[in-house]
Amino acid sequence: MIKYLSENITNYFYTNEIISKEEKEIYVYGLHLIFSSVIGIAIILTLGIFLNNLVNTVLFLSAFISVRMYSGGYHANSYIKCNMTLITIYLITMAAVNFIPREIIGTSSAALIALTVYIILKYAPVDNENKKLTKKQKVKNKKITLFLLSVFYILSLVLYNFNIRFFYTIIITLFLIASLILIRIKGGENDEKHKKNDAQICS
Repeated sequence: MIKYLSENITNYFYTNEIISKEEKEIYVYGLHLIFSSVIGIAIILTLGIFLNNLVNTVLFLSAFISVRMYSGGYHANSYIKCNMTLITIYLITMAAVNFIPREIIGTSSAALIALTVYIILKYAPVDNENKKLTKKQKVKNKKITLFLLSVFYILSLVLYNFNIRFFYTIIITLFLIASLILIRIKGGENDEKHKKNDAQICS
């Protein structure tokens, strides 16, 4: 369905001389990527509403998408697996947020923050076969990753005063992003079928 829509929209652009023949493949890929990403986000938001965790879901998506865009990490080898990975990580986050006793959130958060910062400082950003970063890009992406990490940790502290579960959502999400980096470093599967794209959710 996604491929069908992408190809038909691209053909429409080509027929109306909006794009050239040489650009068709690029547009098919780009539209495929956009549709796949939108579907993934829509599924997560729907789950958030269904689970009555919409605020936590928005916090999860905000942290996951923005930080992962610059930190890199594990890559699935298809769009379906990419979205399934995202959904699995989301469900793990929601399970931890909703079922871990409040009494141990403080202690576990300190440990998770320490591990996350250590992994990010040591390994991020991580590139892959289709998204090689220059030394300059790596320095820039690391700075952005650390900046975003700081922003979300500050936000989590602010939210702590309103709802401890909001605070914990951010802590767990950032830790899982760091975990994906470790999986990639330790030989996780590369997304060899994906082309370069900085805005991809699973990039």
